[in-house]
Amino acid sequence: MISAGYQINAHQGRAPLRVKTHGEEIKDMDVDRRTALILGLTGVSTLLLDATHSAVAEDVKELAPGVQMKVLKEVPAQISGFGTVRWREITWQPGAKLGPTTMKNPMICEITGGPLEQRIEGEAPIQRQPGYTYVCHVGMVETDANKGTVPSIMRVIDLLPA
Repeated sequence: MISAGYQINAHQGRAPLRVKTHGEEIKDMDVDRRTALILGLTGVSTLLLDATHSAVAEDVKELAPGVQMKVLKEVPAQISGFGTVRWREITWQPGAKLGPTTMKNPMICEITGGPLEQRIEGEAPIQRQPGYTYVCHVGMVETDANKGTVPSIMRVIDLLPA
């Protein structure tokens, strides 16, 4: 869960943001207006897509054995430098693994199903719990595995170039 209490400094257009996950403080970040807007999209996606129900999509693609992706929605972006915002849902069945995957565009990801083990290149693996939200940058390399007994779901908001 990301929590933020901030005020925009009119001279610099930046704001402090304290990022926390499940009550453990991770770090303080200095965030510009664009980043604050992108993080706000995560909350809006819950309203637009009703995160309490599984989405229905006609086009389901298998990314790896036991890993399926649905494109839920695409809309024109109102964010400078981006042409489209795309919402996806990726589901890992118990025992399924995807990656390593190199991120080709910026994205915001939220775990909404069972826990998911995440390994980011250069970091130790960590078990991400439902409700955990994070931002991926272009070039980031990630491997995800469901080591639990229930399906794990990740909601992804892609920011696609113009």
